[in-house]
Amino acid sequence: MGGHVAWLDARYDRYTAVGPGGSPVDVAGRRLSNVPEWSGRIWLEYARQLGRLGVLLLSLDVIRQSTVYFTPINDTIQRQGPYSLVNANITVRPRPSWSVGLYARNLTDTDYITGTNSVPPPAIAGLPGERRRFGGQFNLTR
Repeated sequence: MGGHVAWLDARYDRYTAVGPGGSPVDVAGRRLSNVPEWSGRIWLEYARQLGRLGVLLLSLDVIRQSTVYFTPINDTIQRQGPYSLVNANITVRPRPSWSVGLYARNLTDTDYITGTNSVPPPAIAGLPGERRRFGGQFNLTR
């Protein structure tokens, strides 16, 4: 098991952004665009020998981040609030050179956006993050 936490106090020192109606806005002291103040990940991994079948690998992880703003103005409309994503993997490695497995991403089917676009104003669109996804994988290493 493992994990990490990151804290970023990333703010503009001096910057003038284009505000509503094209007016200049001094954004000094506001958070940088698309940078969470807090983020982190925790994970659990388990491996078990299955005799002639090889090794069974199980993993589960949770990724979390705090609010991000998608404009230098840090407006409350073009932002993404805190969210978490849960992912899982199950893999069988019969030989060190290859493995086969199943994975699940965003198990809780969390809705989140990874960016916004406000062209043409005043329309604002959000770029959605990945939805719940399941799949298989085959890995071959040399």
